[in-house]
Amino acid sequence: MRSVLNEEMDLIWDEYAKTISVLGFKKMMTMPFSELQKFFTLNYKDLFYLVKDVNLELGKTRDEIRYSELKLRRLMAIWQKNGIWMVDGGISYSRNDPRNQFPMFASQRPNIVPTTKTIAKLKAKCLHQFIVDFNANYQQNLLSKSKTKTIKNLKDLRNVLMAYEHMDEVTANSIIKLYGSAVAKKEINDFSSEGIYLGK
Repeated sequence: MRSVLNEEMDLIWDEYAKTISVLGFKKMMTMPFSELQKFFTLNYKDLFYLVKDVNLELGKTRDEIRYSELKLRRLMAIWQKNGIWMVDGGISYSRNDPRNQFPMFASQRPNIVPTTKTIAKLKAKCLHQFIVDFNANYQQNLLSKSKTKTIKNLKDLRNVLMAYEHMDEVTANSIIKLYGSAVAKKEINDFSSEGIYLGK
């Protein structure tokens, strides 16, 4: 069952996917977390207009568009509460909003910074996609000189990273550690719903 916030989540994933595409696999795997955080930092106002434009293209009414904009704010609040994002200046609520339905920001254009655990999840997803793509090119790999034709285990992954991506042993081992961790194994699946249901 899709969440009521899934449309807004999909837009966020599209933005993250664009960033991953621009950076490429090797940078995603080797760039320091702090630098990756800068690349994946979003701005609320940009997302606001993105949500508005997408809904206008879909022919939604003014009220439906306003509701989508509100859902974006609610998603930001939920994801900050669950440690997925950090919203500059934090999020507050009016005294007249005891159910916390209308999040308020300290500025009109707060930056939305992914937490370290979110960057780790994005890296794990990128690594998983690399494995899927490599294995999908099985016939092409058969013609190559590499001993590894498909990635079936962590040893295969290590060999491919060193042979195909020309990574040194230390870097390859650090990536293996990421993929072999409990976090990475869990985050191979879409983690977006965790922001809604975590702890419930």
